[in-house]
Order: sequence, then C-alpha cells, then structure tokens
Amino acid sequence: MVNRRIDTFMSRPVITCRPTDPVSQVANIMIRRNISAVMVVNDHNEPVGTITEKGLVKKLIAVPRDMGSCTAETVMEAKMITLPPSAFLYEALLAVIKEGVKHLAVVEEGKLVGIVTLMDLVKTRSTGTLWVARTIESQDTLAGLQEAGREVDLLLSALIAERAPVPVLFEIMSEMHRRLTRQIITLCEKDMEREGYGPPPVPYNWLDLGSAGRKEQTLRTDQDNAMVYADPPGDKAAAAAEYFLLLGEKVVEGLAQCGFTKCRGKIMAANPKWCRSLSDWQKTIDHWGGRLSSSEVRDLTIFLDFRPLNGPSFLTQALWEQIFRSLGAGSPASHRLTGDELQHHPPLGLGKRFITEKSGPHRDEINLKTAAALHIVNCLRIFALHYGITETSTLGRLQQLAALKAIDRDESEYIQDAFEAIMSFRIRENLRKFRCGLEPDDSIKPHQLSRREQDVLRSGLSVIVRLQKQTGKYFNMPR
Repeated sequence: MVNRRIDTFMSRPVITCRPTDPVSQVANIMIRRNISAVMVVNDHNEPVGTITEKGLVKKLIAVPRDMGSCTAETVMEAKMITLPPSAFLYEALLAVIKEGVKHLAVVEEGKLVGIVTLMDLVKTRSTGTLWVARTIESQDTLAGLQEAGREVDLLLSALIAERAPVPVLFEIMSEMHRRLTRQIITLCEKDMEREGYGPPPVPYNWLDLGSAGRKEQTLRTDQDNAMVYADPPGDKAAAAAEYFLLLGEKVVEGLAQCGFTKCRGKIMAANPKWCRSLSDWQKTIDHWGGRLSSSEVRDLTIFLDFRPLNGPSFLTQALWEQIFRSLGAGSPASHRLTGDELQHHPPLGLGKRFITEKSGPHRDEINLKTAAALHIVNCLRIFALHYGITETSTLGRLQQLAALKAIDRDESEYIQDAFEAIMSFRIRENLRKFRCGLEPDDSIKPHQLSRREQDVLRSGLSVIVRLQKQTGKYFNMPR
C-alpha cells in the first residue's frame, strides 16, 4: 500500500485560478464544486500558491478586508509542497505529517498535473498514520502520550504487514518518535514554569543520539540523548546548569513513562556529562581530538550521531564546526575509530558459514545489531567524519559519500541492500519477540531462516567484510 505511486490516486483535473482572479469568484468556485482548495497557477500552468477554506477565514474574516477588491494573490498561501507523479504514497504521507499541510501539488516538468488531498490519503487507508501523528500533538498529559506511544507501536506492525521498505519504516517511525519526544519536552517545560523555575534561561537543543539520532529507531528502545545550551553570562552559569539538568531529568523520566527505557550507561540529558553548555561541549570535542580511551571512543561514536529536536540551529552548527576542526580530516580520530571498528568482524567464516554464539542464552544466534548492522554504521560514520558530512542517518551518509565518490556508486548500492536486509531481519524478529512478551534483543537464529533468507543474510555479511577492508585500507589500518 505505501508503495503505490501518487498518480494512481491523486485528484485530477485540478480546479485552478489565476493570481489576479477576484477572491469572490474563487470562493464561489469552491462552494459550487464542493472542494476545500483551489490551486493558483500562472499563465504557464505552474503552481504559485494555494487558496484553502482555512486561508480564506484567516485572511478575510479574522483580519477583515474588502472582498470586492481582493484577488487570489492576496489570500493565497505561497508556500507549497510539491511532489512528482512518480512519488510514492509514503512520500505524500510524510509530507503531510511533517509539514502539517492538507494539500500537495503534483508537478511534472514544472506544470501542475494533479493534487493530493488529505481525503485522498484517507481513502488509501493511511488514516491510522495521520491519526497517530495528530493524536500525539493534541496530548497535554503524559498519560495521553503513553497511549499515543502504544498506537505508534501498532502503526509499526501495520507498516510491516504492508511490507513497507526499511527506509519508509525509518522515516515514518522516526517522525512519530520525534513528535512524541518534542511533546514530552513541551510538557516538561510547562512543568518547570508551574514549579517556579520559569522558561529556559537561554536557547537550547535537545539532541537525540544513537539509533534515534540516526533516524533508525523503530520499536521504542533505550534512551540515548543529550542537551546543549547557549553559554549564559558568567554569573548565571550555575543557575542555568541547574535548570537544564532538572529539565533533562524531567524529560528523561517522561520518556521512560512513555516506554523508552533509561540507558543503563546513563547516556542521557539527566546526566551532567551529557547536559552541557556550548563551550563545555566544544572543550569536550576538542579533547576527543587527542588520545582517546576505549570509553571515550564509545562516547564519541554515540555523540557523532546527534540530531537536534528543537531550538535554534546555531548551537548544532557550532558543534559541527568544532567537530570538523578537532576530529576532521588530518585528525587521528578517524584512525582511532577505524582501529576500534576493525577489532571485531562480521560473523561469517570459511565457506560463508555463519559463526553463531557457542553457549549462553543466545546459543546458535547472531546479534544483528552488534555483529552486523553496527559495522556498516561505524564505517560510514568514519567516512562521513573525514569528509565533513553532517548527515547522521546511515543511508543518508552513504548517499552523500557516493555522490562525493568516496565510495563507488555500485558498491554503495550493495551496502544499502545489505543494510536494509539486515535491518529488515532485525525489525521483524524484534517485533515478533515484542508481540510474544519477550525482550527484543536483536538476535536471530540464522539456521531457522529459509534458504533464500540465509543467502540474503550471507550476502549482507559479505558486503560488510568488503566495507571493513575498504575502511581499513583508506585510513591506513589494514584488517
């Protein structure tokens, strides 16, 4: 279902008007045709804006104007989201969820050829996705968000049942988790004000780390997060640190109540180590540019996947600038990270035989996260750091590295296929265990897979072997 192309369900022909048409004429068209929007096009049939019922109320009634003198250009919304007719349903769905719009212009070679409305998406049985997205943002209590979180889990099951591709799962589920976390942050900020602490004293960013930062979180997993806030005046530094640490504790607790368990390693914004001012983070990053202990290597790899969820961009821009100054090309960091990555190899032996655990609770199993997917994540992160790439998703990094020719285009396709296959096995098995009341642990018994699935997994692990060799060779750390 999510792989349907939008030209199979978009509305056409599109009812349009010109920028100079009187608003009264446009309103009459909407009433006569019983439609919620009219696309404004120029003389070349290129869309330049949208007129909606809500827009008419906002621009003609809320702010009274003389309708007789108003034109379409006066009341139209110039910001439009456009998609080509070859785009997929999931792309339209994501646009509606992320941008909060109800109408998408379908454009081919610059010309308007159709329109996708909220009702069109509802008719494709995407109601659940849209409903969950709006439910999250309408909740004003943690109890409400807990219930919304359970709906997100059901959405994952539905997407897998529809055989949604892994990138689609990542995009939709990451957007849902982002909205859930942002709403928790909003509620916690209100709590701080009610308790007398006031609003945030300086601008700040909440940072998702780990799989959430890479937009690869599907099921609600352990928390990995941090906070960066603007440097306060010297005499306010202690008070600001106290404020943000308390806010971090509240958000972490809220996330825990909504099913995101606390990180056992305490990599959370409730920990002073992960809740810092910009200058403190810059000093830490500069320190990481030198000799690193094993624990610091782990901290660095987790931090390099950060993704901001709120606040101004200048803070994260400053972090990336410091990262590339201290850890970029020419720094020993890439060499150190490569050496750490090459200490472990994918579980594939001679004759492409699976190497499984020999004893313990995971006997005869392979951990698809630590023994497989993480190698791809690590190698591409190292290349991204070297090439100054700020994208944090694994597939996004791969796409940019291929564009820069840092990784051969054909090889990048093999890597993407391998990553998607491994993640597909991992998501499916974790969801199965979750439904059975078991703890999702990323492990799978490869010999219980079908012969075809075993071949797919072997192929994926073989790609990892090649990627590790390429990484070691590039950063002068032969495997």
